[in-house]
Amino acid sequence: MLYFQIVFLCLVVLGSTEFYLWKRNKKELHASADNEAEYWAFRERMARSWEEDRQRDLEKVRRSFDAWDHAMTKLYDSIEKAETVMLGTRPSRADLD
Repeated sequence: MLYFQIVFLCLVVLGSTEFYLWKRNKKELHASADNEAEYWAFRERMARSWEEDRQRDLEKVRRSFDAWDHAMTKLYDSIEKAETVMLGTRPSRADLD
């Protein structure tokens, strides 16, 4: 009789544990599907965010290069203008001879 009670108790414990695990796995399967959808949505949002940041940074770099190019053009124009003014007012060697 004692063996029967031990076996019965083991079956009850194992059966309820197996049922609990089955229910938990079933819930986890649904949750993991939701989690996977959330994960892919999160990855999509992050990829979009990174792409927007990258485009914004590239635009900043392009504007910096445009500003640098404009500054260099103005510098060269100023140098040419200064040389023209200086050469125009300074007597040349031909005038000195």
